Amino acid sequence: MLKKKLLKISEIVNKGVVYSAFLFSFFIAFSVKLANVSLIAFYVFSVGAYFVNKPTISSASVKVLKFSSILFLASILVSVFSHAEFGLILKGIGRRITFLLSPLVFLLLSKDSISVIKEKTLKGLVLGVFLSSVFLVINIFYEYYLTRPLFTIDKDIFNFYHTNYYFTRILDIHPSYYGMFVIVAMSVVYFYKGFSSKMMNIAFVILSSVIVLFLNARIILFLFLILNSAYLIRYFYIKTNQILHTALLTIAVFVVTSLILFFATKNTYAYQRVFKETLWELSDSNKVTPDFKVSGESRMLRWGAAIHIIKEKPLLGYGVFKERETLGKEYLKQDMQSSYQRAYNAHNQFLGFTIEGGLVSGAILVLFFLTNFYISFKRKDILYTFFVFSVLSICLIENYLIRNAGVIFVSFFSSIYLYNQTGK
Repeated sequence: MLKKKLLKISEIVNKGVVYSAFLFSFFIAFSVKLANVSLIAFYVFSVGAYFVNKPTISSASVKVLKFSSILFLASILVSVFSHAEFGLILKGIGRRITFLLSPLVFLLLSKDSISVIKEKTLKGLVLGVFLSSVFLVINIFYEYYLTRPLFTIDKDIFNFYHTNYYFTRILDIHPSYYGMFVIVAMSVVYFYKGFSSKMMNIAFVILSSVIVLFLNARIILFLFLILNSAYLIRYFYIKTNQILHTALLTIAVFVVTSLILFFATKNTYAYQRVFKETLWELSDSNKVTPDFKVSGESRMLRWGAAIHIIKEKPLLGYGVFKERETLGKEYLKQDMQSSYQRAYNAHNQFLGFTIEGGLVSGAILVLFFLTNFYISFKRKDILYTFFVFSVLSICLIENYLIRNAGVIFVSFFSSIYLYNQTGK
């Protein structure tokens, strides 16, 4: 009787690990709060599974631990040694604790368990992105037709009030963060496992492409182009087995698609944001942007301000959660009133971590990307490689690793990719 009860408990715990991981990846495209709850459940079930199954922790798993998201806690560790404010250090630990917990929890799981979790998690992400994307499209067209006759459509669908922040505000998720979910899910459909139905996979790709247009997030569009180019190159090379034919076919598809997008979005806010605003962001302008929906100082000026304060305290930085405060003072010195009033951070995670923890913290962030690229290349894992490339890309233009959605997404998925296939 006791043996049967123990077996029943073991079964419940092991299923709980898999289902909670699935729910985490499913909910993250709908609600970050629900994803947080699912992640906590995953931690609890995983610890339970360790005591129930008692798997052997391999030395290979322990070795790769030092290349995990634990590295993202460097600025907090530096802040401790530089005697930063204790309250802010505790706040930093609380906000970024999953950078530590996720890799430690995956360390407790067996290799077979991680393989199952990876498959279920990626399926959950694809399904969650698909259903949430359907919801977002329905919602935006509902709002669109509140002010015009039904079944009429024009380029106004891609205006300021239907794209970017307005598009994802109903989910309370930043468009670039939601875009990361979409892009990673697309990479899963392209290079791993999507839906069992080919038509569903095609529908998912078409829907995701529409979502990228509505998100109107430049970094997501960039990743979308890179991902699709990689898929086309792989697809055409498998079909033709010739490099020249592959190159020509890929270029042809790229040109045709670009022309379609150009004529579909020309004279719209989406087009203006991608081209005109990008050029302005990379300039040293501190003028109100003409005909734009944004005003103030360009991103390049904010990066310049961040670099200036880093030079004043390069080694250990200013302490965790001191980025906005320190930058705010510099914005005032440089008469960057708009950036000061909006309390902008550096909009670059490398600069952000360097402000918090000095060059030590910035260098450790670089180390994470270099080591994870190396491991993914060595394993020939295209999903892993693209995931690391995507996180690196968004970190160049956003403080992606300090907001909850980015913290839990990166800590969980980077752990899956890092620990899956360990020792193989």
